[in-house]
Amino acid sequence: MKKFFAVVLIFTLIFIMTEPLKGEEQNTIKIWDVAAPLRDPYRKIIFEKFEKENPGVKVEYEGIPWGQFMEKIVTSITAGTAPDVIRFGYAPRFASRGMLIPLDEYIKGPDGINLNDYINGALNAAHIWQGKIYALPHNLVPYGVFYNLDILEKEGASIPKTLEEFIALARKLTKKNEKGEFIQRGIQISEYPDYILMFLYNRGARDVNEYTHDVKKLTLNSLAGVQGLTDIVNLYKEGVAISAQNEQAFVTGYAAMWITQSNDAFMFRPEAYPKFRFAFSLLPAPKGKKPVLTGVCRDGAFIPITTKKKDLAWKLCKAYASKEATALLYQGKYGTLPPFNDILRLPPVTPAYKIYQEDRFLVELAKVATSGQTMISPIYHWHRDGEEIGRIMGEEFGAALRGMKTPRKALDDMTKRVNEILQKGR
Repeated sequence: MKKFFAVVLIFTLIFIMTEPLKGEEQNTIKIWDVAAPLRDPYRKIIFEKFEKENPGVKVEYEGIPWGQFMEKIVTSITAGTAPDVIRFGYAPRFASRGMLIPLDEYIKGPDGINLNDYINGALNAAHIWQGKIYALPHNLVPYGVFYNLDILEKEGASIPKTLEEFIALARKLTKKNEKGEFIQRGIQISEYPDYILMFLYNRGARDVNEYTHDVKKLTLNSLAGVQGLTDIVNLYKEGVAISAQNEQAFVTGYAAMWITQSNDAFMFRPEAYPKFRFAFSLLPAPKGKKPVLTGVCRDGAFIPITTKKKDLAWKLCKAYASKEATALLYQGKYGTLPPFNDILRLPPVTPAYKIYQEDRFLVELAKVATSGQTMISPIYHWHRDGEEIGRIMGEEFGAALRGMKTPRKALDDMTKRVNEILQKGR
C-alpha cells in the first residue's frame, strides 16, 4: 500500500511540475526578425504592450542574422518548427511553396486593418501571391540623391530641378588638379541595379509592364531604357561618376552627390557626423516630366502555415506591422519610413511619429513618399526568382558601365536572359 501511495505521489508531483510548463508553452507566441541590436529597445516596448493587451500571453523573440534567414525560414517551416510570426522580405518565394497563411480573411475581418492607410506602392507584389495578401508591409525606403550642401553652396549651386540640370551640375562639380588627377567627383553611385534603374525609369522605361507574378516579359531594352542607361554610362566614361558603396567619398567631400537609397543616411547620421550638412531629393526627371518615385517596400510580417495559434499570430503580426511599431523600430535606422500615408498628419496618429515630424530630413523624405505617386519597386525585389534576376541585371549593367558592352547590347542581353526565367514553365 505504501508503495502504491508513493507511486501516486510521484505521478502527482510530475503532473504538477509539468502542467504549468505546458500552459506556458500554450501561451507563448514566437516571432523572428533580422538581428539588429539597435532596434531591440523598441522591440521591448512593442512586445510589452502586446503582452499587456493580451493578458497571459508571452512573446518570445529571436533575432536571426540576415545571411542565415532565408534558409532558416524554409527549413523550419518544412520541419514544422517555425515560429508563429516572421518579419522578412520575399513573401512570394514562401507563399508560392504553400508555406504561408493568406491574410485576406483576417484583414477584412472584425479585427482587421484598412489597406487604404498604406502609401501608394507599399503593398505590392512583394506581399501578394496569386491575388492574395501574405504579408503586411513593414518599412519603406525611397531612392534618390543626397547632396553635400557645403559643396553646393561653395559653388553657388542649388538642387537641380531637371535631369539636364543635374547632369550639368555633376560635370561642374567634377574637379581635377594641375596634374590632371581627379580631386572631386560629381557623383558617387552605389552600383546596384536599383540605382541604375532610376535613370532608365526617369526616361520613361519600365522593367515590366505589369507588376504581378504573371509577368512574362522584361521591357527595359526600349528606346527610353537605352537612353537612360546611356546617360549614366557617359558619366562613368567622363569620370564624373564613380562606384562607391559607403559614405566615405561623400562625407569627405570627394563626391558632391550620392545616388543611393534614403536609409544610407544612417551612415552619416547627426551623432556620427554632427557638422555634416546634406539634402535629399528624387533623381530629377528630364525637362517637362515628373521625377519617378522608386524604392523598396519588400519587408513584411507574415505567418507560417505551421502555426497552431493562427488568431493570436494574426494579432502579433498586426501589432508588429502597426503604425506605432514600424515608427518606433525605424527611428533607429535613419532614413527608413513606416509604410503609412499619415506620417505627417497633425495631431500625430501615434506619438511614435514625432521624430518623423520634427527631423528636417525625415520630414522631407516623408513628403516625397506621401506625395501621392505610386512607388515603383524593381522586379527582383518581389519576383519569386528575384535573386537570379537581380544577379543578371547587375552583370549586364556592370558590363555597360565598364565599357564591355554598349547600353543597347547590355539591355538586349539582359532582356533575353531574364525572359528565359519569366517564361519558363511552372
